[in-house]
Amino acid sequence: MYLRYLAILVLILGLLVAFEFVFSQGPLLLIGSNFTVCTGSVTQASCYDTSPTPTLNWSYSGNGTQAAYWIQVDNDSNYSSPLVNTGWVSSSGDRSYVIPSGTLSFNTSYYWRITVRDSFSSESGWINADNPFVTVGICNRPPTATSLNVTGGGSAYYCSSAPAYYFSWIYSDLDGHSQTRFQFQVDNNSDFSSPEVNRDYAGLSNPSPTTNNQTAVVAVSPGVDQIGYNTKYYWRVIVYDTAGTNSG
Repeated sequence: MYLRYLAILVLILGLLVAFEFVFSQGPLLLIGSNFTVCTGSVTQASCYDTSPTPTLNWSYSGNGTQAAYWIQVDNDSNYSSPLVNTGWVSSSGDRSYVIPSGTLSFNTSYYWRITVRDSFSSESGWINADNPFVTVGICNRPPTATSLNVTGGGSAYYCSSAPAYYFSWIYSDLDGHSQTRFQFQVDNNSDFSSPEVNRDYAGLSNPSPTTNNQTAVVAVSPGVDQIGYNTKYYWRVIVYDTAGTNSG
């Protein structure tokens, strides 16, 4: 009987020693997820040549690291048919996403949201941006002066009027902007350093397309705004749209 009590006592003492050893090493620490994701600004260029490609930005902070993100963009706040739906994208460093070209339209309001998964496989759930963003418009494309043409100069053209050359071109603008101005020059120097004809017409309101015309009188002794006989001349024109952009 004595030996049985002694064995029990030894067992209890052993358990106490083990218990003291374990807890002398510190408590058991169970690591969980604690992170924050905030949607940020949407950055855009001042305009786009083809289609809008805004950049969506967000921030991440927490005791783990970002492991993946999922982004949706829709023109409806309920995200019933998202135009952008990335699925999970593995990424630890990215805090921005550029929307691919050809996805969005110009001058249109869109909503976006994001969910993030951290290195402990915890997910933030969908986090909606505070406000929708509006895509900017297309860059103004320069107008063109095409179908440049010149006729006249022969004696058959004239009976009672002075000989002349007739110049024409077509103003066009892909953006539908009206023509507000054109400059027209004729010179016997190819660098147009001292044009014999140098005209500038502003305050116009010609729709696109419009045919422009100019006349240059031919004289034996050319005066101001005239050209002479038996001389090689160069001519050029530059046109402007309502945005002030010119054809170059």
